[in-house]
Amino acid sequence: SDYSIIYSIDNQHFISTFVSLYIFRVLYQQQNQPMDALQAYICAVQLDKTHSAAWTDLGLLYETCNQPKDALTCYINATKTAKGGS
Repeated sequence: SDYSIIYSIDNQHFISTFVSLYIFRVLYQQQNQPMDALQAYICAVQLDKTHSAAWTDLGLLYETCNQPKDALTCYINATKTAKGGS
């Protein structure tokens, strides 16, 4: 059996998780640049639509920017992806 596919998926998820944490910490918490962080998270979830933590963090940032409808959409997507939905 070929495990290279599994490795690349796990590696991709690790990288996207690391990038999400970096975006949240550096752009938002340390630099107080929520709009830049929003743009970066939007790109992250477009690249990996199954990354529930990125959807959740994007929702939190939308709430911070007083965009509750967008936040709700993100939370719904986070819930779907966490349950294995599409």
